Amino acid sequence: MARYVRIDEFGGAEVLSIVRDEQSQAGRGEVRVLFAGLNPVDYKVFHGMLDRAHPAL
Repeated sequence: MARYVRIDEFGGAEVLSIVRDEQSQAGRGEVRVLFAGLNPVDYKVFHGMLDRAHPAL
């Protein structure tokens, strides 16, 4: 089972949703990720701080 946090819109923690995927399994050549970090640009996108002048991520 895989769990991940999905961001569907700009905003604070209230727009985060935890998704559980019962059928997702690591396949050949893939790894299981236990923890992942948040980069400064992710924080800025999450809060809508980047305008349209920046390229799509």
